[in-house]
Amino acid sequence: MTVDKPWLAQYPENVPKTINPDQYESLIELYEECFNRFRMHPMTICMGVTHTYGDVDNASLAVAAWLQAQGLPKGSVVALMMPNVPQYLPTMIGILRAGYVCTPINPLYTGRELRHQLNDSGAQVIFVVDNFAQALEQVIEETNIKRIVLSKMGDMMGLKGILVNTVIRQVKRLVPKYNLNDPKYNVTKFPEVLKKGKKTYRFKHQRLPYNKKRFCNIQVVRLDYLKVLY
Repeated sequence: MTVDKPWLAQYPENVPKTINPDQYESLIELYEECFNRFRMHPMTICMGVTHTYGDVDNASLAVAAWLQAQGLPKGSVVALMMPNVPQYLPTMIGILRAGYVCTPINPLYTGRELRHQLNDSGAQVIFVVDNFAQALEQVIEETNIKRIVLSKMGDMMGLKGILVNTVIRQVKRLVPKYNLNDPKYNVTKFPEVLKKGKKTYRFKHQRLPYNKKRFCNIQVVRLDYLKVLY
């Protein structure tokens, strides 16, 4: 029996009717092809700030380099609790590039819901925008989180990010008070992650000596509330 697919008539001429699911061995292989092919093209636009495929490639390599320097075992779970901000995509890709499992978390979760996902996934590291850090503070002692990366909404928006962060915190007051200053939480600011990571993979203009098999063998990517910028 022939399956009627009227939507195919709406496809542009350069869009194939079918795809080869075995074309890529991993999601990272697909991303890297796109990074090379569309390097100077816009990949994300947020609040008028554009990042090219090359920008996201470099930022994700920095995140991956920093993560690998933390000594986490291969296959460790890293949580990602962010809305649609520019740092979301390079963080997610960086986690996978480093050979780890990414578990995206709904930033609107309550402390109870957050605790459940962190414990269910076994996450040891979490990247979180500070708007939602209060929920993390409420439950962190009941989880296996050993390191926190704190980000602000405007961290990858350049000079405009300073204005964005000021308005969010001082004018709209969208950042609830939290206290994660205890050294035992091992808190690192997201810009510091990028800075330290770039130093690692840009040494003498060399890329990180990744083992392709290491970071391309992705076991699981939890898709709970996954937000990717298009």
